[in-house]
Amino acid sequence: MRYFVAALALASMTTACSDTAGPAAVISDELAGTWEAAEHCLPECGFTLQRLDNPADSINFVSSLMQTFVFTLTTSGRFGLTAPGGGTTIRGEAYMEGGTLIFRDQAGAQDTADYALTGRYLGLTFRTVTSSFDFDGDGVGDPSIVRARFEKQ
Repeated sequence: MRYFVAALALASMTTACSDTAGPAAVISDELAGTWEAAEHCLPECGFTLQRLDNPADSINFVSSLMQTFVFTLTTSGRFGLTAPGGGTTIRGEAYMEGGTLIFRDQAGAQDTADYALTGRYLGLTFRTVTSSFDFDGDGVGDPSIVRARFEKQ
């Protein structure tokens, strides 16, 4: 799942819920639901590719591209991440493990995200490092991670 979220971000990302049933009640009620990162929620919300060696060097796809991201998660563990208009959808299953969410997409790729609930906001920090974006223009992708913050719908 190395390119799980990076593919979504760079392709101007999209996901929806999977049709396959996951295990019963693997996601808490407070995490289950529809979450959105959209322009109307700025600056609280975002979907950001953040450079590791210089966290200030980042690109927020919500504010930069005016792209909306919708994250859906069911208590049975089905998830979807969608960027309407972006043409990319990631679907799969997820489960909670402590303060993390473990995601497995339909192709079998896996990623882990630390999560934090703050009022009506859900923050996700994905652990997979990608070098798919060249922040400094030197022709070499720079190690980065995806951070997202969604508002409950």
